[in-house]
Amino acid sequence: MRVRFLALQLKCQVKERTIALAQGSYAGDTGGPYASIQSAADGDRELLAALEKGRLFAYIGNLEAYKSPLEPNSDRLRSYSLNRSFRRESHSN
Repeated sequence: MRVRFLALQLKCQVKERTIALAQGSYAGDTGGPYASIQSAADGDRELLAALEKGRLFAYIGNLEAYKSPLEPNSDRLRSYSLNRSFRRESHSN
């Protein structure tokens, strides 16, 4: 059982890294700050279309990257999020 948990934990880390790399690539390509962490919602439920049309989706490529394997029974669309204060400001030279 411990080996299975460690494997799921590793998958989770890979997904988090994918999102972080997508943020870095987006910022590099646009020459600006990281993509917004906000997405459209219907009440307190996040909308699938918001993730698919989001700025990072082209870099990530699939919705499974947003979902942790450690939460297999969750009905949330994504398990990962960034703190609202996490952003890189654009700096001019």
